[in-house]
Amino acid sequence: MGQAISKNQVDNSITDRSSFGLNGQYVQFELLLDSLLRIEGTEKDKQELISICEKKYIDNKEEMKNVREFKRNYKSDQALWWYTKESFLYRMLNKALRRQDTSLLYLMRFFIGDLWKAIEKHRCQQPIRTYRCQSISQEEFDGLLNATGKLISMTSFVSTSLDAQEARSFLDHSDGLRKVFFEIDADPRLQGVKPFADVTKLSAHPDEREVIMTVGSVYRILNVNRDDDQFWVIRMQLCSEHENSLSNRPAADVTGCTV
Repeated sequence: MGQAISKNQVDNSITDRSSFGLNGQYVQFELLLDSLLRIEGTEKDKQELISICEKKYIDNKEEMKNVREFKRNYKSDQALWWYTKESFLYRMLNKALRRQDTSLLYLMRFFIGDLWKAIEKHRCQQPIRTYRCQSISQEEFDGLLNATGKLISMTSFVSTSLDAQEARSFLDHSDGLRKVFFEIDADPRLQGVKPFADVTKLSAHPDEREVIMTVGSVYRILNVNRDDDQFWVIRMQLCSEHENSLSNRPAADVTGCTV
């Protein structure tokens, strides 16, 4: 089995939709997330977000095309499709989640809410094993290694694949980074477990067999080993929120997206 991975930016792959980085702000993040989900998004906020994107990507023809398409056509039932599309939206969202950029997250709360509801609506009903491949820094790797047997949280929506080979195919080979392969066992029958959804039929890229894990999900690192392909394989198990009481706080909090 292999060693743990963190992600480098890889365009056009599920691996660049979220990534792993250690921080110590899990409780604060959960409070922020709860607030965002309770406050209904408005059309004014959506238009302000679009205005920001139009200015940000004014010199990027491809992204401006995406921004204009989003402006014209976005509907709440398209959240999963937009998240899986290679565009500005998932990059901005996970970057804002990683940095806990409250101003931007406030404007994006309509999309966060739509995405959360879609994952809940299409949540998996049976246990699955899903995979994710990344390249991570030595510091990130050491943090995950030291958290073996403990809980971690992920402060982004996490993109994974039901196809192990598909997940491995997206790894970039950046110098100085650890190649990591995550194997995640997730059982939706556990009481209090956050939802996750197989979005294959709803994705902009159905061939990736993508499963999205909800932001704020909690996992236990079972073991870390190295496999024959020189990957660090990190086996994790999705845990119930009930395991994550204040007296049993995650050993590491994992944030989203290095874009």
